[in-house]
Amino acid sequence: MFGSLYRRLKSRLDKAQATVATAHAIARVVYRMLKYKVEYEAINVKEYEAKYKEQQIKYMKKKAQAGFQLIPALSEGQPTKKA
Repeated sequence: MFGSLYRRLKSRLDKAQATVATAHAIARVVYRMLKYKVEYEAINVKEYEAKYKEQQIKYMKKKAQAGFQLIPALSEGQPTKKA
């Protein structure tokens, strides 16, 4: 999960900022573990990416209600329409 987070952040931030943000995420997880005396609940990369995608879709739908228009993007493998 943290590797995916780092790569996603690195795509829009520089390397140092992505490292600090990832370290901050790790620190929040460790704090929660210590404070509530719970074990680490690891999620795999596919679950993390699916959850992130759902969050992005929810965010985009909320933006659409604020006056933006959503247009579905072509997924990979779909033929493009030529006029």
